[in-house]
This record gives sequence, structure tokens and C-alpha cells, in this order.
Amino acid sequence: MSRKALITLIAILVAAFAAIGIAICFLYAGTGDGSASDRSAGLPSVLKVVPSDASLVAYGKVGCICPFDDDIFDGLKRHDMSISMHHSGKLQTLYAFDVRRADKEQIDAITGYLVSEGYVCEVEDDMLISSRSANLLKSAVRHLQEGVSIKDVASFMRAFESAEGKNSLFLSAAHARRLLSSGFTSKVLSRSAFISKVADWCALDIDDSMPLGFEGSLIYDGEPDEFATALQTCTPGICSVADYLPSYTLFALSLPMSDHAEYRKGYSTFADSRGKLESMRLKQTKLEGRYSLSPEDFFQQLGLKELAAAVMYIGGKKEKVILMHIDSRKPELIFRDASIKTLRGYVPVVHEWKYSGFLASVYGDFFALDDESCFTYMDGWLIVGSRRAIDEYVTKDALHYTLAEYASHAGRKDILSAGPALAVAYFSFTAEKERINYYVNQGFLDGLRDYVGQAQYTPAVLYLSRTDDRMEVSAAIEGLELSRLKAPVSDRGDSLVNVPKGPFKVINSRTGKVNSFYQNKHMSLCLRDENGKDLWGVPFDKPICGTAGNVDCYKNGKLQILFGAGSQLYIIDVLGRYVNGYPVDLRNEILIGPQVYDFSSDRNYSLMVLHKDNTVQMYDLRGKKIASWKTISVKGQTIKAMPSLLEVGQDRYWVVRTSIQTLIYPANGGRPLTDFKDDMMIMPDSEIIITEDMNVEVTCYDGKTRQVTLK
Repeated sequence: MSRKALITLIAILVAAFAAIGIAICFLYAGTGDGSASDRSAGLPSVLKVVPSDASLVAYGKVGCICPFDDDIFDGLKRHDMSISMHHSGKLQTLYAFDVRRADKEQIDAITGYLVSEGYVCEVEDDMLISSRSANLLKSAVRHLQEGVSIKDVASFMRAFESAEGKNSLFLSAAHARRLLSSGFTSKVLSRSAFISKVADWCALDIDDSMPLGFEGSLIYDGEPDEFATALQTCTPGICSVADYLPSYTLFALSLPMSDHAEYRKGYSTFADSRGKLESMRLKQTKLEGRYSLSPEDFFQQLGLKELAAAVMYIGGKKEKVILMHIDSRKPELIFRDASIKTLRGYVPVVHEWKYSGFLASVYGDFFALDDESCFTYMDGWLIVGSRRAIDEYVTKDALHYTLAEYASHAGRKDILSAGPALAVAYFSFTAEKERINYYVNQGFLDGLRDYVGQAQYTPAVLYLSRTDDRMEVSAAIEGLELSRLKAPVSDRGDSLVNVPKGPFKVINSRTGKVNSFYQNKHMSLCLRDENGKDLWGVPFDKPICGTAGNVDCYKNGKLQILFGAGSQLYIIDVLGRYVNGYPVDLRNEILIGPQVYDFSSDRNYSLMVLHKDNTVQMYDLRGKKIASWKTISVKGQTIKAMPSLLEVGQDRYWVVRTSIQTLIYPANGGRPLTDFKDDMMIMPDSEIIITEDMNVEVTCYDGKTRQVTLK
């Protein structure tokens, strides 16, 4: 099994969850001054070469954790190796292989392979040591010769001794932000500063049966300034919040402990050790004076069984909600409204949340909301958030297709409830595909796809639990396929459309070569030749609309470049000169376009444009609507991209992808030919396959593949 990028991916997963609130996942803080050297007697040699500033260390058999070509390293599969990551301007990786039982031919072959891949290598003390950084390699060899290494970090040794598996991963929380920076954007990094203050190392065993999975145990001193201490007396419970989260949930964190009073007590001790208890108590006192009820008493009376925070997008806007599973059935406590006497027959509506500030004052800032103005009550759950978010629950749009139901269609109904837990964290890499780059760097996503491919559903889940006096953690990223889906009842205001930024490939008719037309950061229009040389740049004052293509507007064999900006069409020649008679105004703002078609091959062009008003129009080169064209418009759904041309035999059709479904239109637009209902709607990302009998094959929400006759 290929292990390319495995270690980095797992480490970033751990760090990511830590950055968003699970500091409890990390180990004993501080390097200490214990006799690390006494404990290092059994330390494998491939770990003794690792410098002490490692952010991450992986140790195991070559066959399991080696990220290189399996054939080259086949002879070492039963040997030990280590992988470590260090920060020297940027993250650098160090590899160490035990080659004591390898012959010279094997070592030469491996060294030759590594050098061909851009690595530098040295053999020292029966180890082949390699890195792309010559400085890191020299440092490792020098440290090895001087007898100084990661073995001198007492907390690492403690972590090493706690590992149970043959293949283990050790993550330095103190350096977790460096790992985060290689995979996540500043939106995540801005929340991760606290990691280095609360932990040092985490020891995990790599789950060889799952490409991106691990499990392990947590070790901590039990000091009050360690967050894990707040959990050591808590009793794990079963997480049930997935039944009250929508399928499109981006992130969720749940504390399903059966006794939240015990947790609140431990959290207060932790806050006191951090010097925050006094300000926390002050907030609670002010709230008690305002509401004649202390926040602590409020949550005690509620009988809180599970507390969760979730992030989702509604109407194109990020929303965070808090969900509380409670025992209390006292309407006077829940609603603070004398008109509601009983919960019997209660129908959820939007109420004013009259306990503003209570959550953050007791459970910390992670459970604070920018807008906690509203709430509703559903079957023992309080759901708090903005009016927009609570409206989504009250109208049942949020629960039309729950996360539990969605995961069950991927064979993972118990995705958040696999066993008793103190904390459960969830992140979906596929819930918001068009926004995932707000949080995750493209390089990380590309590495992830090496494992999950184009999986329909890619969740990451982390569990923290406790057995007797042992803290346990497990986590995995899975690439799952869905047996079916439930068609949405609305697009949730999903109006985000990704407009291509270029560069755009165009033909330079002077040379016959393919050039790149692009807009620089100053909005100037530029042409770059096939060798990467900029030919010219001309000033421009607004962004172009996602396309650029060739036209021969004089029909003389000389090609120009057509593009759109604002509501206008522009033509510029390959020397950077604007063509007379342009721009022409379409009198409707362009979102994407124009896309150029020459159906009759006579240079009487048809120009397709997706407008900002969610309509698709067809124009001629002078910006006049083509008489035979009928406007394409989809009510209640957003057209997510420029329609694509589908040719079936001699017939032409247009494939339109919306925020809910795929529609197929005739050549002249108008009404769709495939306007199916409910779970028979065509999936937004369905392939369109032309069959031998000139029909098309599509995939619908119910998971079935259907043939559609378009004529």
C-alpha cells in the first residue's frame, strides 16, 4: 500500500482538531529534567539520529510507513525506519533507515534512487540518513556523532514508552502550528496559538488497516494546568447530535459526557490554573444579577447530557449553532415565557434566547456565538444561534436530511456514535467543496486525494474517551461512496459560483502558437508566449469574467481575443490593441462569459453568457441576442457554472449544473428536457454518458443509474 504523504496528513489532522478546540488530545507538557538517558537504552537507532527540534516523528517498519517506491525498498520492508519533520525556514523531512542487514548493492540502489529524487544521503552507524535539506542532514549526523538527539527530550521518551503498536506516530504540540501551516489557511491558524501552551507530545499507533487512521493513549501528569485533567473524572457518553445536524455540516465538536457537572468542576480548576477563573466568575456574577439565575445553576437545572457546537453554511453565510441535549422538561426554565405552560404538543418555533452569555461564561469561548439571539426546542434539544440558523431548523430544512442519515447512506450511520466518548470532533472535506480552500490548502487536498480519490464523502472524525485511568484517542479520514442521497428541498441560498481566474489559453495567429492571456494583480491585461515570456501588458480597470477565447471578427484569418467585463464584451488583438467598435454593452452584468461557439464554421459566432441574474443568454458578436435563443433560467436554484455543450449524434444540448441538480436543455434553450422530481433528480455532479442508442446515462439522487431519451 502506498504511504505517500501519510505521516504529514495524519499529523495535520491531529493538529487541525487541536486548533479548533481539542487541546485535550495532547500529552504531558514540558521537557522536564528527568533522566531521559536512562530510559533511552532500548531506543531504536533510527530514532537516535532524530534532532531534538522535531515537530513530528514516525517510527516503524519500512513496509508500513515508507512513502517511497515499494519496489526499490522491498529488501528493507522488515527493517526499522524513522521519519521526522523539522522547521528550517520551512518544514523539512528527515528519513533514517536501518541498513545493518542490507548488502552494499541494496544500499547503493536505494541511495541512487533517493539522489535521483533530489535527496542528499549519508550512511552513518549502519543507518542510511536522507533529506532534501543538506543542512538538516548535516545537523542529524552531527547530533548523532555527539550523542545528542530526541532521546534527550524527557517528554518524548515518555511518549515513546507509551506507544503500543509497532508503527507509531509522535506529534509535538509545541510545534503543531508549523504542521498546520503546511496544510491549513490562516483561518485555522489564527485559532491555534494556544496549542503550544497546553501540551508537548502525543503518541499514537498507526492503524495499518486504514490508510488514514490512528489510535493511541494519552499520558498526562494530572496537573491542573493540563486540560486533560478536567476530563479525568468524567464519564464518557454516547454522542447523539448527528441526528440533529444537517448533512451539510462542515464541522462539529460534541461533549457527550453523562455528568456535565463533573466536567464544569474540572474546567473551573483548569481555568484557575490559567489565571482565568476570576474573570470567568465575574462574568457569571454579572449574568446572575441580570437574570436572577446563575449560569452554573441554569445548566445544572437543565440536566445537560450533551453539548455540541456546529458550523454550517446557510444562505451562503457561515453559521455556528450550539446544541444542548437536556433532561429538563420545565417550560418556565427553557423559555422564560409564562405563556408556555407545557411541552406537550409543542411545535418548534423561533424564540428569543434569554440566556445570552451563559454558555461562554461556563464552557469557554469555543461555545460563544457572535449571534445567540434565537433558539428553538426539539425533542429534548435546545438549539441556539442566529435567526437565520434557527429558521433553518424550524422550517425543517436543516433536518430534512440529517448527518446521521447521510452517513448511513455511506455505511457509517454510527459515524459520531461508535462508542462512549468524552469528546467527538467531525470535519467534512466534501460538505462545502467550493469553500474548502478557505480552510485547507490545495496542496493538502491534492495529497488527500491520493488516498480517497474522488470520493463522494470524505469525513474526518476524532474520538477522545477514557477507560479506567487511561485516556484514549482515535481518529481517521475516510473516503466513502454514497449508495444514495436524499434530494434537497432547497439550495439553502447557495449562490456562490466559482469564476475561473485564468490564465486562458488562446492562439496567437502571428505565430500559430498557444499563448496565455491573463490579468495581473493590477488588473492589467497580459499575453505570455509559449515559453513563459510576457509579450505585452495593457491597463484595464475591472476584473474579466472567467473566460477568454479567439474570434476572427474581420473574417480574414487573423485572430483576436474576446472577453467580458462588467456588462460589456471586449476584443483585443494579439499586439495588445483594442478593436474598433468595442466594447459593446449587453445591458446585463456578466458572471461568466462569453463562451465562443462557431456552430456553422463560418465565423458567425454564438456567444454564451451566464449573467449575474442567474440567466443564460446567447448573443452574436455585436452583442445582440440570437433570435432563436430562449432564455435559460432556473427558479430557486443557482446555476453554478457555464453550461457545457453536449452533442448526441447530430443533435446539440446544453448541460446546466445547478445548486441542486443537473438539467439538460435543447439546443435553443427554453425549458429543460430532464426536469425530474424528488429523488429522481439528476445529481449535480452526475456524469453524462452517451449510450450506443444515442440516449444519455445519468445518476440520480436515489443512487440509480437511468437512461434518458432526449428527443
